[in-house]
Amino acid sequence: MAGRNHAGDEKLMEQVVDGSLGCAMDTKQQEADRRRAGEYLWGFAEGWAEIMAVTPIEFLTRQETARVQSLPDWLRAQWVERYSRAVASWYAAGGRLSGRKPVLPAIPERAP
Repeated sequence: MAGRNHAGDEKLMEQVVDGSLGCAMDTKQQEADRRRAGEYLWGFAEGWAEIMAVTPIEFLTRQETARVQSLPDWLRAQWVERYSRAVASWYAAGGRLSGRKPVLPAIPERAP
């Protein structure tokens, strides 16, 4: 989860790798702690890679795009329809010239 939430933050990734590898490679640490550090690094890297592989939808972050893509098909279709209308009306109102982003529909956390 942490890797997904912080994907793109290169400084944080460097800190996680340094800290986790340092703990995992330190023979003075308890074996359980070394194993947990390795597992955390593995999970962080998997989440990071999963989000970085997502091509963001215009005006959305990678994380928001991944949330949209994880919605059930019927709910995603409804959201995309509302998103398309919001972007189209924004363009029609001269949106690119205003410098502001369109007001997009909220991305549901879970299907109802």
